[in-house]
Amino acid sequence: MARCSQIETELQAYLDGELSRAKELIVEEHLSACSHCKHEFEILRKSNAHLYESLSPYKLNESLDEQIMKKLPEIDVSYNQTHQITLRVKHQDESPYSFSNIFPYLALTAMTVLGVFIFVSWPYREISDTERIGIAVNIEGNSSIIDKDINNIIKEDNLTSIKTDNYIETKENSIVYSYLKGNSVLKLAGNTRIRILDERTVNLEKGKVWFDVGKDKKVFRVNTPQGIVTVFGTQFQVEVDSTQILTTVHRGEVTVETANQFVVLRQNQQVLLKNNTFASEIKTCDSEKIIAWANEIEPSERILQKVSAYFSNTKPLPITTPASQIFVVPIQKKEISSLELFWDKQKSINSNFTIYASDDELKPLFRYKLTNNLLESFDGEVSIPIPSDISLRNVKLLHIEIISDDIEDSSLMPFTRVFAKN
Repeated sequence: MARCSQIETELQAYLDGELSRAKELIVEEHLSACSHCKHEFEILRKSNAHLYESLSPYKLNESLDEQIMKKLPEIDVSYNQTHQITLRVKHQDESPYSFSNIFPYLALTAMTVLGVFIFVSWPYREISDTERIGIAVNIEGNSSIIDKDINNIIKEDNLTSIKTDNYIETKENSIVYSYLKGNSVLKLAGNTRIRILDERTVNLEKGKVWFDVGKDKKVFRVNTPQGIVTVFGTQFQVEVDSTQILTTVHRGEVTVETANQFVVLRQNQQVLLKNNTFASEIKTCDSEKIIAWANEIEPSERILQKVSAYFSNTKPLPITTPASQIFVVPIQKKEISSLELFWDKQKSINSNFTIYASDDELKPLFRYKLTNNLLESFDGEVSIPIPSDISLRNVKLLHIEIISDDIEDSSLMPFTRVFAKN
């Protein structure tokens, strides 16, 4: 059973509904057997209820974003009017009809006519909302977006569209800020190359990227030459070179996976992957110091308003987690050779799945990838081998979490039972 110190740190998240179903089961199991933690939980629950009742009169019933954005044009107009009055006071002796005053307007008219002519005549294809999955802004140095061998320079203080399968590449001492649909922000350091497969999947080939991932129905995956970083909504950093990757978590929780191994990182933790294996245990770190470079990067307010306008018509997806199933398999400290998974053959699978196996205290043991093609080759039952380097002699219960890559509704998950085989 989990220790009291572990449970106490999860109680608030349990109340807020932020835990995975596997962790909820651990907390509930512990509370049913530990009177001390149950007492602490009741105190916390009552305190939360009291705060909610006390502050509810001040709760906003609707977002202020729309009202604020509507007022911005009025602010611009009032500023322009004030500015014109100031100019007239300063130049009272000048005739408003002198050539020197009229010339700028004539020039502006001529430039406008010329601009319209060029716009109509120039061959141009507007990027549709369905193609655009993000934008990039060059903050410093030289960088580009590569689209089918066409190298588009990312200009400073201008938005450059990102489409599926684009590369973003930064040169030495360059910095790029990018925003992807689903409220995810990426900040790229110099000498970085990343491929944007879609708004929730990227391939980081080299360099350093800071991520602030928005929660969505679909997990966010960072593929690297050494392994995969899987997240649901958090803030973290990944550094990649030719032989290793270093993942640091500043907020939330991420899963780092390679081969049949995985670890779970939380705030102020990092792990090093080298040559397709974990080169060290999870280490405690000062994440604030490590990501300080990214905290200093922020586009101008004008650019942020443009970003907001770019995606103003995009409807936000509900904040959920991917469909999953939890199974608890008693093994009573016995070595087992495999896990046997059964599923309902009446349900359409049509998805890939990842199996995460943890011990009594949710310490990661191993992972296994189940592809749709593999499942289709079996008739309702598949055997998952236990890795030879995993010892289960001190494990009473196996916690098995199966997560779908594509299914959104947990009721559509096909698996019915899991048991251990000697």
